[in-house]
Order: sequence, then structure tokens, then C-alpha cells
Amino acid sequence: RNACQKMLEVLELDTNSYRIGQSKIFFRAGVLAHLEEERDLKLTEIITIFQAFCRGNIARKHYNKRVQQLSAIRVIQRNCLSYLK
Repeated sequence: RNACQKMLEVLELDTNSYRIGQSKIFFRAGVLAHLEEERDLKLTEIITIFQAFCRGNIARKHYNKRVQQLSAIRVIQRNCLSYLK
């Protein structure tokens, strides 16, 4: 019950828009929909940040692999040239 009260304080809801029972929280009409909408917005933001991080990580891996391949190609070319001379 105390945890629910603290959560509702953090959400800054009007005290007239909900009542706390023994085992449930009772919301007035529209309040639950508003909370779900806020949750969806927050989840969308978190997922977007996570996707950006993952895409950046994958792009860095591809870039490092490409740089390593270019370096290997240059070494092979140099070795081939020195072998032909």
C-alpha cells in the first residue's frame, strides 16, 4: 500500500482522481487511459534509444571489420609486390 502511494505521488496525479483500497487502486474515468498513454510514450522513447544504440553498435562493428579488411588487402598487395620484384 505504501509503495502504491509513493508511485502515485511520483506520477503527480490529482488526489481526487484515485482512491487506494486495501488491495486495489480505484481510478476515476479516463485516468487509467491517460496513464496507459503516458506509459506507451515512455516505452516508445526507451525502445527508440535502444534501437539507436544497437544500430550504432552494429555499424561500428561493420566499420571496424571493413578497416581491418582494407589493412589486410594492403599487406597482401605489399607482399605480392615484394615477391614479384
